[in-house]
Amino acid sequence: MFDEYKDKAEGELTKLRASLVCEFTLSKISRELNLGKYGFFSKGEKQSGGSNRDSILCDMFESLLGAIYLDGGLDEADKFVKTFLLTDIEHKKLFYDSKTRLQEYAQKNSISITYHPLREEGPEHDKTFFVEVLVGDKIKAEGKGHSRKTAEQTAAFNALKKIKDN
Repeated sequence: MFDEYKDKAEGELTKLRASLVCEFTLSKISRELNLGKYGFFSKGEKQSGGSNRDSILCDMFESLLGAIYLDGGLDEADKFVKTFLLTDIEHKKLFYDSKTRLQEYAQKNSISITYHPLREEGPEHDKTFFVEVLVGDKIKAEGKGHSRKTAEQTAAFNALKKIKDN
């Protein structure tokens, strides 16, 4: 990133790095690569949706990158990172602390933000939370996650995407 974005300040690079290596981003890339179908899971893990859990998909991405490095060296690992991680930076940057970014947008534009829990699904050990965020009276977005915080973060991310697209 340092070589790729020489003009960016240290603080900006730090935020960018954090947005690229967060669980949301790495699990999203893992889903695009269908890594979940290549994992070996216990019966219980399969039944509870382990192959689609963000934390496991994030770990799978990191493991794949490590394997590429060990097998092919730094150049191959660098190619993998540039191909899958350092693409579509603008969308990946949006997720980094989306709730804070959405709050800053709302304060700047003097509008309110309200998060509403919609529902919970699944057994106690593997709940999925659904949340809706209302931004003013015009923008509504939903998010889901294995915690309320993740669901709110995803809803904020989806709202920011809508704002950006408008």
